[in-house]
Amino acid sequence: TLSSGLVLRGMGEATSLRLVNSANGRMITSSAALSDVSFEHLVFNGNGANQSDGAARDDRSLLFLENITGLSVVRATIKNCRHGAALRLNACDRALYFGNRFLDNGAAGAAFIGDHSFISNSDWYRVIGNYYESSTDTGTAQDGVQHSTVIGNIYNNCELGVSVSNSTTRFSRWNVVTGNVIKGRGGGAGTSVGIKASTFGNPGPGNMKDVVLSSNQIQNCDRAMWIEEVDRILIKDN
Repeated sequence: TLSSGLVLRGMGEATSLRLVNSANGRMITSSAALSDVSFEHLVFNGNGANQSDGAARDDRSLLFLENITGLSVVRATIKNCRHGAALRLNACDRALYFGNRFLDNGAAGAAFIGDHSFISNSDWYRVIGNYYESSTDTGTAQDGVQHSTVIGNIYNNCELGVSVSNSTTRFSRWNVVTGNVIKGRGGGAGTSVGIKASTFGNPGPGNMKDVVLSSNQIQNCDRAMWIEEVDRILIKDN
């Protein structure tokens, strides 16, 4: 059970929390209103190859956290989530990811695809200097997020590097994606994308606006960028 002010700190790779075989659930689920929770210098291992599929995509998310203001994940390794999102946040304002490694999330053959991280309905989201390796869906996924910065991250072999979306009814505005290195998985199937900014079918006027995509390096993607139904977007020096 998480609590406000909790700091869970390990010793890097020497401190590994691993989901046991056939747990067939999440490692941590928290929905209580909390503040200032930190995970630091830990390994979270979802052991996805030894879990069964859930009935819905988020049933196998590794860390499923809601309503935490001031969540920090610092220099952790989050890996081997079966499907859903290895780190799934909702209504978590002022979240910070710094210096983490996200590895091999989304098990081959799972019923649903897997994101490294997904956040929805949140403000002041900061993603800085993380490394993302091999996922069956998105490295950094955002939905209905305002005032976000995704800066200086490396994405390798992800189906989609960074997404900025508004598929919920909440507006998505003031999002910055800058200085990232994205190497897609290619293959010519039209599915590997570097950066996607789209309302995903919720295109009401003003639902998504004021996006900056600058100084990113993108290679080996079927589409470097996919832009759809966005008001006021700056694309510069990529």
